[in-house]
Amino acid sequence: MTKIDLTVEIKRILADVLGLGERLNAMKSDTLLLGNIPELDSIAIVTIILALERNFSISIKDDEISARTFDTFGALVNFLEQKLADKNHLSINT
Repeated sequence: MTKIDLTVEIKRILADVLGLGERLNAMKSDTLLLGNIPELDSIAIVTIILALERNFSISIKDDEISARTFDTFGALVNFLEQKLADKNHLSINT
């Protein structure tokens, strides 16, 4: 999966969970998430994490998540990119 594909898929998940509508089109790597999107509350974060786990067949542990993970859209994409790289690395070595 390319970074562009990953970005599109994460945007789709955010749109589904948060109902961002047209605001999603303006979302760039440096777009602030926490404190900038009123719909992004603690329940939405849990829902997003569950959707990411289900969609990408990954497991995200509580201690892997911090406010930095959801600081910007780019931070979230980078987090997922690393999780997928770790997953692929583990599956290659097993």
